[in-house]
Amino acid sequence: MTIQRICSVFYEEISPYQRAWQKQKDWVKQRLEPQGRDIIFACQHPATLTIGKSGKRENILVTDEYLEQRGITVIQIERGGDVTLHNPGQLVVYPIIRLLDYKLSVPGFVQTLEDSIIATLADFDIPAGRRAGYPGVWVGQQKIASIGLKITHWVTMHGLALNVNNDLSLFQLINPCGMPACRMTSMEQIAGRRQTVKQVLTRFLVHLGDCLNCQLVYEQLDNEKDHSEPVSG
Repeated sequence: MTIQRICSVFYEEISPYQRAWQKQKDWVKQRLEPQGRDIIFACQHPATLTIGKSGKRENILVTDEYLEQRGITVIQIERGGDVTLHNPGQLVVYPIIRLLDYKLSVPGFVQTLEDSIIATLADFDIPAGRRAGYPGVWVGQQKIASIGLKITHWVTMHGLALNVNNDLSLFQLINPCGMPACRMTSMEQIAGRRQTVKQVLTRFLVHLGDCLNCQLVYEQLDNEKDHSEPVSG
């Protein structure tokens, strides 16, 4: 199959949420330009709660004072969905792409992300799938990955969060995705062994590139020298 497009990949091991959020906004602006490029930004975040545009503060089950004592930031953002948690050991991936160039609808893009996550988990012998009406990826009745997007003139921002080896106890502070009965899990909990976030990212990018029919190339962040390092399996 002929590769149609090239997509730049940036990875930052730990990125404060506000920094990553601002970078997404800047990248969306450039992607809206005629010569804008496709970007995948992957990182981990310090402990942060984000509330989507349809979210409710009551789905955070502790006080602001408690969160401050724990050093957990709360940020209201413009993605879809309710409240979710980010913390180290969780792979977060933000695609900044123009869906029309890939002939994708918004539901089609959500399915593409889900397919890429499910294929990645299969690489680590974790059987996963979907639940009708609930975006994201599940292992049995437990959720392992969340998806929330914002679309501006067909350009995407925000994205997905896949639990690799993060501290799951912090999810007890919220109703994940606004669902009191939702129980979260991780790759480490299911598989009984620890994978690094970078190992999981490498496999995810292979599957995402296949689904999008594009070539993904690692680059340095902040306009440093280009690695020119293609993603490979």
